[in-house]
Amino acid sequence: MPINLVKVKLYHDNIFEVEEVTKSSYQVYGEEKNPALNSVKKLNKEIKVYTEQELLQRGSEEVQELYYSIKENITSWDDSIKVGASKLYVFFKRKTNFCDISIGKNQLKLWLNYNYGELNDSKNLFRNVKKVGHHGNGDYEIIIKDDKDLEYIPV
Repeated sequence: MPINLVKVKLYHDNIFEVEEVTKSSYQVYGEEKNPALNSVKKLNKEIKVYTEQELLQRGSEEVQELYYSIKENITSWDDSIKVGASKLYVFFKRKTNFCDISIGKNQLKLWLNYNYGELNDSKNLFRNVKKVGHHGNGDYEIIIKDDKDLEYIPV
Protein backbone atom coordinates (compact mmCIF):
# COMPACT_ATOMS: atom_id res chain seq x y z
CA MET A 1 0.00 0.00 0.00
CA PRO A 2 1.52 3.34 -0.98
CA ILE A 3 2.30 5.83 1.78
CA ASN A 4 1.63 9.53 1.40
CA LEU A 5 3.98 11.82 3.27
CA VAL A 6 2.61 15.13 4.53
CA LYS A 7 4.14 18.11 6.32
CA VAL A 8 1.93 19.79 8.92
CA LYS A 9 2.55 23.30 10.25
CA LEU A 10 0.65 24.36 13.36
CA TYR A 11 -0.03 28.07 13.88
CA HIS A 12 -1.65 29.97 16.75
CA ASP A 13 -5.39 29.54 17.45
CA ASN A 14 -5.18 25.88 16.31
CA ILE A 15 -4.83 26.84 12.66
CA PHE A 16 -2.77 24.38 10.69
CA GLU A 17 -1.52 23.86 7.16
CA VAL A 18 -1.11 20.44 5.51
CA GLU A 19 1.25 20.07 2.57
CA GLU A 20 1.77 16.83 0.67
CA VAL A 21 5.46 16.05 0.20
CA THR A 22 6.22 14.77 -3.29
CA LYS A 23 9.33 13.08 -4.64
CA SER A 24 10.47 16.25 -6.36
CA SER A 25 10.20 18.30 -3.15
CA TYR A 26 12.80 16.40 -1.15
CA GLN A 27 16.29 15.10 -1.74
CA VAL A 28 18.24 12.31 -0.09
CA TYR A 29 21.93 13.00 0.49
CA GLY A 30 24.65 10.38 0.71
CA GLU A 31 22.66 7.54 -0.85
CA GLU A 32 25.71 5.94 -2.38
CA LYS A 33 27.45 5.87 1.01
CA ASN A 34 24.50 4.55 3.01
CA PRO A 35 23.90 0.79 2.52
CA ALA A 36 20.70 0.97 4.60
CA LEU A 37 19.12 3.30 2.04
CA ASN A 38 20.12 0.97 -0.80
CA SER A 39 18.52 -2.00 0.96
CA VAL A 40 15.33 0.02 1.49
CA LYS A 41 15.27 0.79 -2.23
CA LYS A 42 15.61 -2.91 -3.05
CA LEU A 43 12.83 -3.78 -0.62
CA ASN A 44 10.52 -1.16 -2.12
CA LYS A 45 10.97 -2.77 -5.53
CA GLU A 46 10.03 -6.18 -4.09
CA ILE A 47 6.85 -5.11 -2.26
CA LYS A 48 3.79 -6.57 -3.98
CA VAL A 49 0.57 -4.57 -3.98
CA TYR A 50 -2.44 -6.84 -4.40
CA THR A 51 -5.60 -5.80 -6.24
CA GLU A 52 -9.20 -6.89 -6.11
CA GLN A 53 -9.04 -7.80 -9.81
CA GLU A 54 -6.08 -10.14 -9.28
CA LEU A 55 -7.91 -11.95 -6.49
CA LEU A 56 -11.09 -12.18 -8.58
CA GLN A 57 -9.23 -14.04 -11.32
CA ARG A 58 -8.96 -17.00 -8.93
CA GLY A 59 -12.71 -17.61 -9.13
CA SER A 60 -14.90 -19.02 -11.83
CA GLU A 61 -17.32 -16.76 -13.70
CA GLU A 62 -20.15 -17.83 -11.35
CA VAL A 63 -18.05 -17.06 -8.27
CA GLN A 64 -17.14 -13.65 -9.70
CA GLU A 65 -20.84 -12.84 -10.26
CA LEU A 66 -21.61 -13.94 -6.70
CA TYR A 67 -18.79 -11.74 -5.39
CA TYR A 68 -20.04 -8.70 -7.33
CA SER A 69 -23.54 -9.25 -5.96
CA ILE A 70 -22.22 -9.25 -2.38
CA LYS A 71 -19.92 -6.29 -3.06
CA GLU A 72 -22.76 -4.24 -4.55
CA ASN A 73 -24.90 -4.94 -1.50
CA ILE A 74 -22.15 -3.99 0.98
CA THR A 75 -21.02 -0.83 -0.79
CA SER A 76 -24.61 0.40 -1.16
CA TRP A 77 -24.88 0.89 2.63
CA ASP A 78 -22.53 3.83 2.92
CA ASP A 79 -20.25 5.86 0.65
CA SER A 80 -17.46 5.73 3.24
CA ILE A 81 -16.98 1.96 2.86
CA LYS A 82 -13.62 1.21 1.32
CA VAL A 83 -12.72 -1.93 -0.63
CA GLY A 84 -9.15 -3.20 -0.56
CA ALA A 85 -7.11 -6.32 -1.16
CA SER A 86 -4.51 -8.23 0.76
CA LYS A 87 -2.59 -11.29 -0.37
CA LEU A 88 -5.39 -13.64 0.70
CA TYR A 89 -8.69 -11.76 0.65
CA VAL A 90 -10.67 -8.70 -0.34
CA PHE A 91 -11.71 -6.56 2.61
CA PHE A 92 -14.48 -4.06 3.27
CA LYS A 93 -13.85 -1.45 5.92
CA ARG A 94 -14.84 1.84 7.44
CA LYS A 95 -12.46 2.35 10.35
CA THR A 96 -11.61 -1.36 10.55
CA ASN A 97 -12.38 -4.38 8.41
CA PHE A 98 -15.91 -5.62 9.01
CA CYS A 99 -16.07 -8.20 6.21
CA ASP A 100 -13.35 -10.17 4.45
CA ILE A 101 -13.89 -12.40 1.41
CA SER A 102 -11.48 -15.04 0.16
CA ILE A 103 -12.12 -15.92 -3.48
CA GLY A 104 -11.70 -19.57 -4.43
CA LYS A 105 -12.25 -21.35 -7.72
CA ASN A 106 -15.77 -22.56 -6.84
CA GLN A 107 -16.65 -20.70 -3.65
CA LEU A 108 -16.34 -17.58 -1.55
CA LYS A 109 -15.23 -17.78 2.07
CA LEU A 110 -16.60 -14.85 4.02
CA TRP A 111 -15.61 -13.70 7.51
CA LEU A 112 -17.66 -11.25 9.55
CA ASN A 113 -15.94 -9.20 12.21
CA TYR A 114 -18.27 -10.00 15.08
CA ASN A 115 -17.33 -11.60 18.36
CA TYR A 116 -18.83 -15.04 18.67
CA GLY A 117 -22.32 -14.81 20.17
CA GLU A 118 -23.11 -11.32 18.75
CA LEU A 119 -24.64 -12.57 15.49
CA ASN A 120 -28.12 -14.09 15.34
CA ASP A 121 -27.42 -17.23 13.27
CA SER A 122 -30.75 -19.07 13.52
CA LYS A 123 -29.96 -21.29 10.50
CA ASN A 124 -26.53 -22.23 11.89
CA LEU A 125 -24.82 -21.50 8.56
CA PHE A 126 -21.82 -19.76 10.13
CA ARG A 127 -18.86 -21.55 11.65
CA ASN A 128 -17.26 -20.38 14.88
CA VAL A 129 -13.60 -19.75 14.05
CA LYS A 130 -12.74 -17.95 17.29
CA LYS A 131 -10.22 -20.61 18.32
CA VAL A 132 -9.28 -21.72 14.80
CA GLY A 133 -6.58 -20.15 12.68
CA HIS A 134 -8.15 -18.29 9.76
CA HIS A 135 -7.22 -15.53 7.36
CA GLY A 136 -10.05 -13.03 7.84
CA ASN A 137 -11.14 -10.91 10.79
CA GLY A 138 -13.87 -11.90 13.20
CA ASP A 139 -15.24 -15.09 14.71
CA TYR A 140 -17.81 -15.96 12.03
CA GLU A 141 -17.03 -17.76 8.77
CA ILE A 142 -19.36 -18.95 6.02
CA ILE A 143 -18.64 -20.67 2.72
CA ILE A 144 -20.83 -19.43 -0.12
CA LYS A 145 -21.18 -21.52 -3.29
CA ASP A 146 -24.43 -20.07 -4.65
CA ASP A 147 -26.89 -17.26 -4.01
CA LYS A 148 -29.56 -19.28 -2.18
CA ASP A 149 -28.74 -17.96 1.33
CA LEU A 150 -27.54 -14.46 0.42
CA GLU A 151 -30.66 -12.88 1.94
CA TYR A 152 -29.80 -14.48 5.28
CA ILE A 153 -26.21 -13.26 5.42
CA PRO A 154 -26.01 -9.79 7.04
CA VAL A 155 -23.88 -8.23 4.31
